Amino acid sequence: MEYVIGVDIGSSNIKAIAFDDSAMPLAESSISCSFLPNPDNRLYQEQDPDIIFTTVLQCIANLQKSMRGGNPAAIGLSSAMHSLIALDRNDKPLTRCMSWADLRSRNLANELKNTKLGRDLYRHTGTPVHPMSPLTKIAWLRRHNPDLFNQSAMFLGIKEFIVLKLFGHKLCDYSIASATGLFDIFNYRWYSPALDYAGIDTTQLPEPVDSLHMLTGLNAYDAGRLSLPPETPWVIGASDGCLANLGALVFDENDAIITLGTSAALRRKASQPTDDALGRVFNYLLYRDCYITGGASNNGGYLAQWFATSLCKESGFEQLLAEVEKTAPGAEGLLFLPFVLGERAPLWDPDATGAFVGIRSHHDRAHFQRAVLEGMLFNLYEIAQVLISLAGPIPRLHVNGGLAR
Repeated sequence: MEYVIGVDIGSSNIKAIAFDDSAMPLAESSISCSFLPNPDNRLYQEQDPDIIFTTVLQCIANLQKSMRGGNPAAIGLSSAMHSLIALDRNDKPLTRCMSWADLRSRNLANELKNTKLGRDLYRHTGTPVHPMSPLTKIAWLRRHNPDLFNQSAMFLGIKEFIVLKLFGHKLCDYSIASATGLFDIFNYRWYSPALDYAGIDTTQLPEPVDSLHMLTGLNAYDAGRLSLPPETPWVIGASDGCLANLGALVFDENDAIITLGTSAALRRKASQPTDDALGRVFNYLLYRDCYITGGASNNGGYLAQWFATSLCKESGFEQLLAEVEKTAPGAEGLLFLPFVLGERAPLWDPDATGAFVGIRSHHDRAHFQRAVLEGMLFNLYEIAQVLISLAGPIPRLHVNGGLAR
């Protein structure tokens, strides 16, 4: 049987799915991963790149076993955006993988955001100025850890790290590159003013390639571990956010899609970037001449899991959802500001904090959980209003992601 494999390198799960030639799923494998604990500095949200690499291989190997020895026609890659790893001259990690949720560069981002340079960088790169971006992460390392910065021969994200380990090539697809704050989304090359701000040059960044770029020549050792022929073609792919629109077959520029995963986002397709003088929306590339515009929230499905595990440790997430179903919309006046991880869109404020408002004695656990979910959705509604004001009405809305189930 001929099939293809899609691999998604997410923040909380690594997933691999086999599809037949009609795009119907045949089998899947999923392994959870998480941020490393750092109680001494909660601004740090990191993962171990070598563990993520091993987990990706294990996930593909598990899927191959369930396919009973078949060989895929191709493998495509997806990953979360905004991650950063510094490598030394021997391609060994000098840092952990700094995730999209890492806020250590928030002071730098706040300094840069409303300056003339900050506005120029936003217009040319499509990435709002925020501590999520590799642009400010690299600048933070330069300012606060100059010894490590000076040892860094290469800066790349988690997918590029995996491609390097598997194929020996330093490449970055246009989609991931467009979410770094370092990439010119109009001319498809690294943007010199952004590199000057970060204090690096193009030799310290992977080569940008189209999202349809093919990789072959998998190293023999990993080919054996995966039970794959070395000549199996791999497509470098794009970012998980942009691919969520593609995967939902949402091609009409009037339509929009909400993705509810660990984070949350609302996006729509566009043939040109959406101009916003206030810098509230992102403009990322799916592939050449195809832009995905919208807003992402730090506080998506993570909120529900946070409430279930941190505040209601004796109850599981599914039990809490069952209780929520019995609670009327509005949670009887209880409101939740959902900014427990700071916020990206529409505030772009890493210092924003969460709060419950309107607490009364009759509110029980289910009211609080419902308020958490409603707070997340009201924030997405705010993002939608911004996008409507810039790009027109949204007559159809699609929903996907793990929490959407």
